[in-house]
Amino acid sequence: MAKLRLFALVGLSELWGHGSASARPYPNRPITLVVGCANGGSVELVAGAVAPGLTKRLGQPVKLENVVGASGAIAAVQVALAEPDGYTLLSGSIACQDPSS
Repeated sequence: MAKLRLFALVGLSELWGHGSASARPYPNRPITLVVGCANGGSVELVAGAVAPGLTKRLGQPVKLENVVGASGAIAAVQVALAEPDGYTLLSGSIACQDPSS
């Protein structure tokens, strides 16, 4: 789990290095962590464990949003189509199982 936290924080740190000097610091509003695997599964459990640490470290709430279906593809598309501002993140796995199948 430590590697996952490091990966998430490294990804977020990339966002801090971009933007103009007059831009407001990141983050300045809540962050959504979209979970693309089944409720109660390991991906949701890891996301639920990581979110409080990110909330504390970033000073903004990190809320989980479950978007289940198509083995995580629906969640991935939702995040890909979101505004590219770093406020919508994806938690998923190549091993997601669609609960309807």
